[in-house]
Amino acid sequence: MLSNTRVLSPSKVNEFRFGYNHFFNTTGPELAFRRDVVSEYNMVGVVSSTPAGWAPPGATIGGGYNAGGAPGVFTNFNHTFQWVDNFSWITGRHSIRFGGEVRRDRFNQIGNQFLSPQLNFDPLGTVNPASPAGTGLGFGDYLLGIVRQSQFALTAANAQFRATSMYYYVDDTWKVRSNLTVNFGLRYENTPPWYDRTQTLMNLQ
Repeated sequence: MLSNTRVLSPSKVNEFRFGYNHFFNTTGPELAFRRDVVSEYNMVGVVSSTPAGWAPPGATIGGGYNAGGAPGVFTNFNHTFQWVDNFSWITGRHSIRFGGEVRRDRFNQIGNQFLSPQLNFDPLGTVNPASPAGTGLGFGDYLLGIVRQSQFALTAANAQFRATSMYYYVDDTWKVRSNLTVNFGLRYENTPPWYDRTQTLMNLQ
């Protein structure tokens, strides 16, 4: 934050403040931003995702075995800028103030589920057709390469929300008499809805 208070005269003071806030948070896997394992595997039909979701393919094997994968990856890069200015002026019986605030918000989020391939192996190919109950082994299907279900997001969802809010005011503290003070003013606020810079936000009914 930067702040400056300037005394123009014994009856006039201006206050200015600028602030900036940056927020980063990610639920990415261990190899996020470091190593693109999926590209190294060169799997047919699978393309590399955003660096926030770099992870080895995940395997869910019937019988309670799980390894790798990144079920859900969400990374936020948020920025907030704020400018505030206030001017105070004392003249006669009046104490006048006016000023405004401008705030710029940029909320960026990238990610969704299954940014790395998720492969499920259930004991189907190793089941004895003559006696299916109690037979079959998920790990056996894994060794044979029999995949029951595969899940993969073709791309990462990308949201870039933007908004610029503005607030302005003017007020007066008027000392009418020694035992009567009137306080009145006017305030204007403009808080617009979010604008999606990527134009990928949809409402379906």
